[in-house]
Amino acid sequence: MNKTVIMKFSATLVILAMAALSFASCASKTTTTVTTSTTAVASATNSTVTASPTSVPADGATASTITITLLDVSNKPVVGDTVSLAATGGSSKISAASGPSNSNGVVTFTITDTTPETVVYTAYTTSDTTADVVMTATAKVTFTSLTTTTTAN
Repeated sequence: MNKTVIMKFSATLVILAMAALSFASCASKTTTTVTTSTTAVASATNSTVTASPTSVPADGATASTITITLLDVSNKPVVGDTVSLAATGGSSKISAASGPSNSNGVVTFTITDTTPETVVYTAYTTSDTTADVVMTATAKVTFTSLTTTTTAN
C-alpha cells in the first residue's frame, strides 16, 4: 500500500514540474505588439465639393446644397470627419453641417443669399486626430437677381 501512495505522489510531482517548466518557457519569451492606425485621412485631390443647383434666386429662402465627399488616397470614403465650409467673399449664409462624414464620406451644407452675386466655397476637414485638409475642389454658386414685374392699369 505504501508503494501505491508513493507512486501517486511521484506522478503528481512530475506533472507539477512539467507545468512549471512550461510556464517558465512561456515567461521567458518576448512578445511585441504592433498597433496600426486604421484612421483614413481625406485626400485633398480625391475628395469632391459640388453645388446643386449652381444658380438660385437671391431671395434668402431658396437654397443650394453643397455636398462634400471625403475620399482617401485609395478613393475610399473617409468616415467620421468633421468638415467646415468657407465662402470666399460674398454675404451668403451657410447652414451647420449635416454632421460628421457618413459611411459614404459625405457631408452637406445648405446656403442662401439675399444679394445677387457669385460665391466660391471651399471645404476643409477639422479633425482632432489629423492635420486639417483643404480640398482642392471648390463649388461655385450664383445667386441671381429677383425680377419684379409691374402691371399697367
